[in-house]
Amino acid sequence: MDKHDAASATPSPYYNVTGTAVAGPVQGRVFVISLARATERRETFSQTAPDGDLPWEFFDACESLSPDLRYNETDALIRNGRTMHPRELACYSSHYSVWKKIADENIPQALIVEDDAIVDWGLVKRLFACNLAEEGLHYLKLYNNRPVKFRILDEMFLGKCLIRFSGYAHGMVAYAVTQEGAAQLVERLQDVYRPVDDEIDRDWHHGLPNLAIFPQPAFEKVGTSTIGYDRFEEAPLPRALFVRRQLYRVREKLSRWFLSSARRRVRLRSGWR
Repeated sequence: MDKHDAASATPSPYYNVTGTAVAGPVQGRVFVISLARATERRETFSQTAPDGDLPWEFFDACESLSPDLRYNETDALIRNGRTMHPRELACYSSHYSVWKKIADENIPQALIVEDDAIVDWGLVKRLFACNLAEEGLHYLKLYNNRPVKFRILDEMFLGKCLIRFSGYAHGMVAYAVTQEGAAQLVERLQDVYRPVDDEIDRDWHHGLPNLAIFPQPAFEKVGTSTIGYDRFEEAPLPRALFVRRQLYRVREKLSRWFLSSARRRVRLRSGWR
């Protein structure tokens, strides 16, 4: 396993690497989100699934809103500009349910993938030879589907770059999460306002840095979205809600600005570029 370059990793409240990662036994579980009735997709995934050194299992995807979540259409209109599609609610519920399982069962670290993912399992094994919680990596994307601004935190992370996004990178196809990270997501993302990949990129809200590996070690198979694209059609907002939405957007921009300012202060104190 490649070692971290300890000299290039400056400790900070956002990325807490304090030393060199040491190789160890693979520790972690893989949860594959898949509809129970999607037998063909499950068979296809099983053909490229990891070997016995990396335990994995299918997690039955939700087909409606989880009773553990709260959703209000008016709030969604104000915060997201449109209501949520039923399949978006089901997708959000599926990921939330896996987070809850990880948190409730005290699973130290796990990889969550969707059943259309193509994953570099060799890199995942090397990743899971590390204690992600000790490294401060409580949430780590292995895939994103949108190019956005990022900052390189470590150029020698498992032979790749560890980066932090500062925008909506999107994509929930593959990501690692610790028990602590999952518990934080469960606590702070119980109210549903927007799609789960939008919500999880809002690190200024839930508090987990939006970290990723680059180049990405996972991909999504090319195909038609199972959720559909008609969900992006927005209906005109009533005037009262339009005003409330504009006020909300101002508050959001201020929240992001305060977080960006905090990051800049950390970089200045620590010598980050």
